[in-house]
Amino acid sequence: MMNHDVALGLLGLPVDILLHMLVYLDAYDLVRARKICNTLRRVIDSSEELLYAIDLKYFHTSPLPVSVLPIAIRRKLLRQRESAWQKAEYSQRDHIPFPHPGSYHQWSCGVLGISPLGEIKFVQFPLYAGDRTGTTLCRQWSYKIDSVIVKYSYSPMKDLLVLLTRAPPEENHEYEISFRSLSEDKFHPDAASAVVKIPDVQGNLELLNPRYTEVMIFGDYYGLFCKDVRSNGAQVDVLQVWNWKVKDWYRVKLFDPEDGTMHFRLMLNDRLLVVNTIGNLTLYSLVNSSDAIQLTAKFSLPSLPSTSAFIFILFTGNQDHDYSPFDTPLCSSYFHGSARNQLIATTIGINDEGRPCPPCTLYIEQNCFLELESTYTNLYGKGSRDSRALPWSAWGPGHTRFFWNNPSFGNCNHCCYGLRTAELIGETFGPGGLQPRQVCIRDFNPHRVRHYKTEDGTKWHERLVEGDPPNADLQSLFLEPIGGLPYLEIITREKFLVKGFYMDESRVMLSLANERGLTGGIEVLYFG
Repeated sequence: MMNHDVALGLLGLPVDILLHMLVYLDAYDLVRARKICNTLRRVIDSSEELLYAIDLKYFHTSPLPVSVLPIAIRRKLLRQRESAWQKAEYSQRDHIPFPHPGSYHQWSCGVLGISPLGEIKFVQFPLYAGDRTGTTLCRQWSYKIDSVIVKYSYSPMKDLLVLLTRAPPEENHEYEISFRSLSEDKFHPDAASAVVKIPDVQGNLELLNPRYTEVMIFGDYYGLFCKDVRSNGAQVDVLQVWNWKVKDWYRVKLFDPEDGTMHFRLMLNDRLLVVNTIGNLTLYSLVNSSDAIQLTAKFSLPSLPSTSAFIFILFTGNQDHDYSPFDTPLCSSYFHGSARNQLIATTIGINDEGRPCPPCTLYIEQNCFLELESTYTNLYGKGSRDSRALPWSAWGPGHTRFFWNNPSFGNCNHCCYGLRTAELIGETFGPGGLQPRQVCIRDFNPHRVRHYKTEDGTKWHERLVEGDPPNADLQSLFLEPIGGLPYLEIITREKFLVKGFYMDESRVMLSLANERGLTGGIEVLYFG
């Protein structure tokens, strides 16, 4: 009786007092509160602020920390963006010529990087289709680089450009890492050291094969992986990580070449993931140790027949999703995919009875590694090089999804951002050469998948795909069932003549081509 009186007293409060109280609930509690009674539902539905909080959680989206737009406008833009993706209908299509067709290019959070000889060029695209400054379509700038560039990477979210270059001949080290501003031609003001020299004379490392290096930025971390490194007379593979904002913060991990270590990926919670051709994904921690990278858990990929082996396993499409609490000069959108729950894209090559199979793409929910870390410790104790791996059957089928790659263009047919992926589908080549292809957009958002199942899905533009992979040849590569994450799928009506593409929260960047496969420029499709 007393609880009933308390409930009646709560509902008797003025609406503005109720709204002030409800602001302190998270999105999931707000959804539950809407189900309590009609009064609370009407109060919540009257507040754009509360509905915006629910929408952000529902779509696994993070807002720009600093925005001058009213909440009602931000919510409208968010829902317009999601509706456009769900219908596969872009609102604007912009074309720019590709200034250096033969140059390597990469994409991160709305900024395109191009590296012709002796310089790096950048192109920043507008926030959304209606965003124009006078007649300027996009911002373009470049930096001259005097040293030989081995690798470069950048994070628009941190206004950071990191250059891995050859050291001058007169120096006693081989390479230098420079932490620079992406938007201005200067060293980054937050960098603890503008230049890091590697290998350090004290580190007993000698780089032998600079052509096989992998780099990644994630938040305040910068990672560098090198194969064929000599340490104290032995050949090793080495992973080095710096916190570029902290003086002398450095971690290193040496790997036995027999493990077949191939690649790494920095993640949330000071974690990183390393993959090898034994078929293991290994989780490491960057904390709780003064100078080492600590193994915390191991996860097995599906086992192969005795006549097969993994040739390569690589993480692809890495973009820095760890956001600055402040606005940056290169902020590329009003929203970003949640850094906590996103897909990790992995390209896998398998050799079957001496013949390479077409590569496949494996998408993995990042959350599963963070959530299962404690499960691994409870089962196997503290992790080590000789520890068992959590079997594929215990984690893989419920958190992953496999797809074929086109052997002609490899992982250029697949891209992902957050919980959404895109794939070029259809025959790549025909009698006349390269053929136009449709784009298949897939949404792995578990909230939307559950929503689809509880409603009449025939009213949706997308279709639900769940259960085992439809391609039996893909399953036949493995001894264990690979199963798969459920997702919603829609295919564009339009076809595009492209060699590859990238995507972010509201855009798809197409690398155009002609029938002979030569690059013909870049087009950006704006969704929302």
